[in-house]
Amino acid sequence: MTELNDSPETAERTLPQWPGSGNPTGDPAVDAVLEQLDGIPAAPVAGHSGLYSGIHHALREALDAEPADAGTRTDGES
Repeated sequence: MTELNDSPETAERTLPQWPGSGNPTGDPAVDAVLEQLDGIPAAPVAGHSGLYSGIHHALREALDAEPADAGTRTDGES
């Protein structure tokens, strides 16, 4: 009987490539939260759910916050 783990195809597995943080959004608070995604590949899989939940919560807070430069628009709008 042949074991599945003895297959030469499974002997050398390559890890998936995780995407990087991407381009900055222009919002420092949002960018700081998105940088936390870089730590996900190094974290144990069992902890991913908690990490994603925390990042989601922090991202919602960052997006709900008032911009630091509110009222100083330069396009004529107020």
